[in-house]
Amino acid sequence: CPKRLPSRFGGRIFQGELYTQKAQAVIRRRAPLRRPFYLSVAYLAPHGGGPFRKRCKGSAKPAPGDVGKFESEPLPPKPSYDEESVGPEPSHPRRRPDKPSSIRSLPRLNDQANQQILQRFRCRRESLLHVDRGVETIVNELRAAGELQNTLFLFTSDNGFFQGEHRIQGGKIRHYEEASRVPLLMRGPDVPQGVFRKQVANIDLAPTILDAANARGKATRRLDGRSLLRAVCRPRRFPQRDILLENGPALPPQYQYYRAIRTPRFKLVRYPGGERELYDLRRDPFEQRSLHKRKRYNALQRRLGRKLTRLQRCRGAKNCR
Repeated sequence: CPKRLPSRFGGRIFQGELYTQKAQAVIRRRAPLRRPFYLSVAYLAPHGGGPFRKRCKGSAKPAPGDVGKFESEPLPPKPSYDEESVGPEPSHPRRRPDKPSSIRSLPRLNDQANQQILQRFRCRRESLLHVDRGVETIVNELRAAGELQNTLFLFTSDNGFFQGEHRIQGGKIRHYEEASRVPLLMRGPDVPQGVFRKQVANIDLAPTILDAANARGKATRRLDGRSLLRAVCRPRRFPQRDILLENGPALPPQYQYYRAIRTPRFKLVRYPGGERELYDLRRDPFEQRSLHKRKRYNALQRRLGRKLTRLQRCRGAKNCR
């Protein structure tokens, strides 16, 4: 049964509100101490979960007061939505397959699928409203404790969601940008305003947090990532690098196990059965045309393949570049 605590939603407390209250309690308890403290608040939204009848069934659950606030919000248009051709099919019999078998097997989206995708999108938007309020409350709590200007904020997500791109009705796990490219916002002492355009990854979060806490010595393990504090302090000295993307191997049958490398421009994906994908993200940011069957890209694929193998085996930030 839901935990019963004081709440503006009656006798039961909404999960996101409980997370915010717990965060406030940690700040009040730890802020007066001299030692730095680490706080992670992982709101469920916009993930699905929990019973919710009718409108948001199978999607994210908005707070009771936020239901319907995005009822008329349109889905942002993308050229990869319900991708027209992913390989040989009746409408394009001579088309070379440029997508893996798990994508080629997906049907075009019908009216029912389109409506479900749109409704899930709206429910996710509504579910994030309580996250906005929670972040504001946490910031205000730190301000009241006199620690706001001494706090480093990292705001990010572990994955994105598919909303009809490449005929994928939902979920994550796959390498396409909608799932693998996530936001990362930093705010803290001496962090300048602006956009950092070199590639970073979630493996950089732990080194950044340790660096902010001035953790040094043998107590810290060797990590694959790099501190992003160095990136904001000396962005020109922060070297560009390639990123390893991977999943599996224990996956539901509709997914494919893969290993991929993402450079600032290209993405090479390899599957165990020999299938591949190669995208020029500068010219084809929505990943509609794989280049892996074009001979002019053979040398590039060999070079990226060797680099991908090294990234799979490397250990430590100096070696994983």
